Amino acid sequence: MTWITFAFIALFSFGIQKFLFKVSAERNYSSKRITLYFMATVTCIALIVQLIFFRSDSMVHLLVVFGAGINGIAFLLLSLTRLKALKLAPSLVVMPLFELSNILMLPLSILLFHDSISGIQYIGIILGTFAGLLLLKKQDAEHSKYPHFIIGVLFACGAMVCALFLGLTSKYIAISDVNKVTFILISYGINTLILLIQTGSSYVRKKETICINYEEIRLGIGIGIFNFIAFFSHIYALQTQSIPVVGVIVSCSTVVALGLSIYFYKEKLTVQRILGIIMAFIAVLLLK
Repeated sequence: MTWITFAFIALFSFGIQKFLFKVSAERNYSSKRITLYFMATVTCIALIVQLIFFRSDSMVHLLVVFGAGINGIAFLLLSLTRLKALKLAPSLVVMPLFELSNILMLPLSILLFHDSISGIQYIGIILGTFAGLLLLKKQDAEHSKYPHFIIGVLFACGAMVCALFLGLTSKYIAISDVNKVTFILISYGINTLILLIQTGSSYVRKKETICINYEEIRLGIGIGIFNFIAFFSHIYALQTQSIPVVGVIVSCSTVVALGLSIYFYKEKLTVQRILGIIMAFIAVLLLK
C-alpha cells in the first residue's frame, strides 16, 4: 500500500475514534472506565505485536521509558479531559478547539527543536485565535442541555495543553529510531496500571460492588482498536512522506467525527459555528 492509503486509513480511524468518545459522553459512561478499557486494549494489541514481530528487541533504554511515561500520562489526561469536555459542551465547539493545540505547539517547537516559524503560520495563529472566539459563544438553545458549558470549555482547554505535551513526545518518536511498538506498549501499559490501581482502590474505599457494563467494555475496546490502527497507519505514512503533507490529511479526522456527530446526534449548526469550524481548519492547515 502507498503512503496516501495509510494516511487515509489514519484519517478515518482517528475520526471514528473521536466520534466514539462523543458516543461515550452522550451515554454518560464513566470516563475512567472507558479510558481503562481503551488503554488496556491498545496495551494487549501492542504486547501481541511485540511478542510476534519484535521479540529480539529486549533492551529498552531508560530515556525511552521516561519518554513513554510522559507520553502516557499526557495521553491519559488528554483522554479524561476530552471525555469530560464532550459531556459538558457540544462537540461542534470542543472538537475544533482540540485541533487548535497546534497554536500552543509552535512556540515550544521553536524553543525545543529549533524549528522556524513562517509568515503563513503567523496567519494561522491569528486565524485560529479568531476561530476559538467564534466557537466559544454559547447558543441560546443549548442552555438546558449544556448548563455547565463554560466548565466544558475549560476542560477542552485543559485537553489542548495535554495535546501539546503529547505532540512534543510524538515528535520525539518521529525523529528518533525508537521502536514504536515498544514505546506504545510501555506508554499505554503505564496508563492501564495507573487506572487499574485507581479504579480498584476506589471500589475498596467506597465499599462498592463491582458492576460491569458490557456496553462500556465494547465501546472502550472499539476506541482502542481504532486508535492502534490510526497510530500505526500514521507512522507508516510518515515513513515515505513528509510530516506536513501527512498531517494535513490526518487533521481532517475531526471533520469525520463532526459529520458523524451531526448526523447521529443532530447537533445544531449555526452560521457562526460553521464560520468558526472553517476558520479553525484553515488555521490547522496553515500551521502544519
